[in-house]
Amino acid sequence: MNFIRILLLPIVIVASAASIPASSHSFESTDSPETPHALDRIAIIGASASAGWGLVLRYIDEEDMVVTRLVTLNDVLQACIQRDETIVRLQGSGMFFWNPERVGEKQATEALAEDPTLLVAIDYLFWFGYGNRGVDGRRIPFGSDGHEARLELLEKGLAELEEFDCPMLVGDFPDMSEAVGYMLGESQMPAPETLKALNRRLREWANEHTNVTIVSLADLTNAMKSDKPFEAGRQQWPAGSRKQFMQRDNLHPTLDGLIILTQESMATILDQNTVTDGHCIDFELESVRNRIYENNQPEGTTPKPYTAED
Repeated sequence: MNFIRILLLPIVIVASAASIPASSHSFESTDSPETPHALDRIAIIGASASAGWGLVLRYIDEEDMVVTRLVTLNDVLQACIQRDETIVRLQGSGMFFWNPERVGEKQATEALAEDPTLLVAIDYLFWFGYGNRGVDGRRIPFGSDGHEARLELLEKGLAELEEFDCPMLVGDFPDMSEAVGYMLGESQMPAPETLKALNRRLREWANEHTNVTIVSLADLTNAMKSDKPFEAGRQQWPAGSRKQFMQRDNLHPTLDGLIILTQESMATILDQNTVTDGHCIDFELESVRNRIYENNQPEGTTPKPYTAED
């Protein structure tokens, strides 16, 4: 099953960031300071997936003791992009759910100050659709009764992204109903027709903004949940790969899941010619994972990555 890429446009890989058919601003590779490369200054905005929720790098020291390091979308991007000039700034927040409007505004303001050449907002919009409080501060009603309130909340998130002129990678709204009872409350889950409306509105908005490329979290999530072969990050994955890419909370990606999401995001901007020199992007999962471990490895330790069975 091929993972369908829709190129228009939350992380919230936000991807911390800010999202398919639409063209994107094209930056050619050049040493001229007047024409920056799209990968020169990457700013990440987003929620817990971008923040690396539940992701830990494991090492073993000389005394056979476990040593751990946290990892975020920043680490994954830096390992995927093999380009000395690239700088990755900011990151997602695991507290985005608490107040999407306040956290989202703060992240967008900080990202604008970085003058980014690429905004990665893979899961930035997630809580503007899954939040349980509307723009009036009141609780959003359950199910279809909360339809209009959720669409109104989405407009607040889109308004923040309006401020960016640089290319943006923005994730759409996946169906995370299997996370209800784990990491999501029933009151946070949009009704099926509301999810469709959120994604429809997002695509309408992206069609009006030529600098926006959508990363379809909805398609990727559906592909993984279907337990059939699928393509993501320019790689083929067999049936039964779900445990490799999704954590047990049914909401957050594993490290490998965040890697292929990042690779898929990079593939979309290559497809749209936002970046023209794709040789600097590593589309081999194992290679990127090894580089992440190497970049964060404490002295005197040996990497011992977690597996789907741990």
